[in-house]
Amino acid sequence: CRKVLAAGGQIALFPEGRSHSEERRLPIKSGAARIVLEAEARPGSLGIRIVPVGLNYEAKDRFRSKVWVCVGHAVDPTAEIVRHQDEPRAAVRALTERIAVALADATPGVEGRPPGPKMREKAPLAWLRLGSEILALPVFILGCALNWIPYRIPGWISGGLSTTPDEPATYKLLAGLLAFPLAWAAETAIAARLAGPA
Repeated sequence: CRKVLAAGGQIALFPEGRSHSEERRLPIKSGAARIVLEAEARPGSLGIRIVPVGLNYEAKDRFRSKVWVCVGHAVDPTAEIVRHQDEPRAAVRALTERIAVALADATPGVEGRPPGPKMREKAPLAWLRLGSEILALPVFILGCALNWIPYRIPGWISGGLSTTPDEPATYKLLAGLLAFPLAWAAETAIAARLAGPA
């Protein structure tokens, strides 16, 4: 991470340390603060800023459900960088707390904060989308017919194996990586057999 930052790059972190489906934030880990402060401790200021990004899902467990993304105000760690020279642990704690506050401000609808705006499309965009969907209806029907079984198989597998709300996505991804190519290969073979020799 430090090499990427030193080269002027950006990194994305989930400061809670793991993916979860809780309706509240988990305690923020100190990793993000330590990365920033250790990178800035080397000669030459990098001018690093920490940008909090909040995510609110309309229905996290539903495929193609909408997600609301809120980009918060950047956190300037200059004060903690200076403090880190003499009090590294206190500086890490202070910056971690500031990151937690910034992330809370960027995550409406969590822990009593007012929710973000409802996700609605503007009328012209909605009509344009409806028109394109009508034109694509025959292709959609064919796609459903050819992909229904491989689409359902990952759901069946994940339903049987999952023990927590966070596991289905992993099982669906792994099963889908196998189910779709196998189904398409079988459909291609059947189509070639029905079509006969060229």
